[in-house]
Amino acid sequence: FADFAKREGIQVVASVPLVLPTGEWLGTLMVGSRQYEALAEEDVRMLWDISRQVALAIWHAQLLRAAEERLRRLITLREIDRAIIQKQSLLEILRTVLEGAPAEMGADAVAVSLFDETRTRLQVFCMRFPNGRVIEEPAFEMAESLLQWFVGRQEPVIIYEVGQDPRLQMHWEAIRNWRLFSYLGVPMIVQGETVGILHLFTTTPRVFSDEDVAFFQTLAGQAAIAIQNVALIDKLRLAYEDLKRAQEALVQQERLLALGQMASGIAHDVNNALVPILGYAELLGRHGDEQVQVQAQRIAEAAADITRVVERLRAFYSPRAPEETLEMVDLNKAVLQVVALTRPRWYDMPQREGVTIECETDLAEDLPPTAGVGAEVREALINLVFNAVDAILAKGEARGRIVVRTRWQGEWAVVEVTDTGVGMDEETRRRAVEPFFTTKGERGSGLGLAMVYGTMRRHDGELELESQLGQGTTARLIFPIRSVKPRIEVVEDAPLTSARILLIDDDPRVRQILRSMLQEMGHQVTEAEGGAQGLALFEEALRRDEAYDLVLTDLGMPSVTGAEVVWRVKAISPSTPVIVLTGWGQESKPPKADAALGKPVTWRELKAILARFLS
Repeated sequence: FADFAKREGIQVVASVPLVLPTGEWLGTLMVGSRQYEALAEEDVRMLWDISRQVALAIWHAQLLRAAEERLRRLITLREIDRAIIQKQSLLEILRTVLEGAPAEMGADAVAVSLFDETRTRLQVFCMRFPNGRVIEEPAFEMAESLLQWFVGRQEPVIIYEVGQDPRLQMHWEAIRNWRLFSYLGVPMIVQGETVGILHLFTTTPRVFSDEDVAFFQTLAGQAAIAIQNVALIDKLRLAYEDLKRAQEALVQQERLLALGQMASGIAHDVNNALVPILGYAELLGRHGDEQVQVQAQRIAEAAADITRVVERLRAFYSPRAPEETLEMVDLNKAVLQVVALTRPRWYDMPQREGVTIECETDLAEDLPPTAGVGAEVREALINLVFNAVDAILAKGEARGRIVVRTRWQGEWAVVEVTDTGVGMDEETRRRAVEPFFTTKGERGSGLGLAMVYGTMRRHDGELELESQLGQGTTARLIFPIRSVKPRIEVVEDAPLTSARILLIDDDPRVRQILRSMLQEMGHQVTEAEGGAQGLALFEEALRRDEAYDLVLTDLGMPSVTGAEVVWRVKAISPSTPVIVLTGWGQESKPPKADAALGKPVTWRELKAILARFLS
């Protein structure tokens, strides 16, 4: 000012402060003159009055400008908030924040970083550069000291010159390329936890005001809440999907339970009818000529097949009986056997229709064997291969491919059958294991996958289906890896001591064939038509001191049931072995019974179980 006054010839200067009524000093009002006597005392007093008016005018202008700035920023926040609410994904929210912040903050680049669930590592990074380009990165590096400041102290960080701050040295190349200069970062906080960081960069030196920081903190808070809401919605959606799957599984289980209970009643009657068929076939096979033996064997095999079908239907709701014999199953060997066995179905038959199907194996060499029933496992795999062939043929293409894989997954052994067939939509996939549900029309029974499901359930395993319409299907069998003790085989022709056996059954057909089989084995048999008669004969024999060596009783009888027979016999003579015959499966054995024998009874099974108690 001195140079200016000298240059202009100013001789006298009056200076008064611009002070508000609150005492706040805004500046100085100065008046100069080229004449010494130009400013009288009254002029100075008037100057004081003017300074107060000027100070008030400046103050009002500042208040108006600040109010307009706050209003503009509030409008911006409201618009960003509205836009955020309408977004349904995390990246959409981040882009909305990045596009809305620069205009009001004078920012040239804006970025958002989000922490992982541990709040120790940044896992999502989204940045808008000065030219408007937006990048999305899976992670973002930041000095530990800065992270601790944001997470621990939860306070803003202001850096006047980012190119000189060692905490950002890992990003100096990007800083130089984009000519970034000043930085403001604020933590994004939800319920007291830092979920991310909102970054702002300028390309010119910038001193951020308290209002700038407050605006950016408000924006960060809005974004944090929106991001948290999206995360909660995602969790809710996943929980709903889990609940829906659980409900579908429960409904499916109830359907199978109903079918199993219905099949259980059918199984009892069918198995009773099969007892004489199978028994007489085996007796004929033991005494007839060679042609009779062959025919008898075919009858026995047909009866056994019927038994297995009924048993699998019944087993939809039943776990495997503890007494049922398990063996160590080599899944790799089972796969190779099934691929060889089904070759006519996947290779020869499609060839006649002009379709070439390749069936490949990809076997894990270190896959351990697991406890199970080998025949059931092979049958399940055969069903899956047949389904794969049907799916490929239904697609109508000239070539198809089936891959059977095995792998070891922790405590589980996995077998996968993948095809390039027609695939399934979601509704079909969900219903695929329902009994009698089929997409093959009259060609399908709807029991294939239902049987596989039952097999996996009895093996304490799982059946998983992955499919996409037009792309193919993967059926996954998941077995628990476990072991069983080696099985001790009973020699069929081992000699047995002749015994006195009490046979109790209300079905005369069953009694007749069992009596014939027992007599053929050399035993003395006394028949009883029901539980009451059987108990009377047992008690009478005890009184005559001619106790029976073993009691063989049916389980399901009118009046006095097999369970009551077991209880009474054990109460009278605890040492007498009692074996129950049941058409409901061996798991229905009464608690006090020594053993259970499922109908229909084969010669080998009957002789083996008698050997346990009569040897």
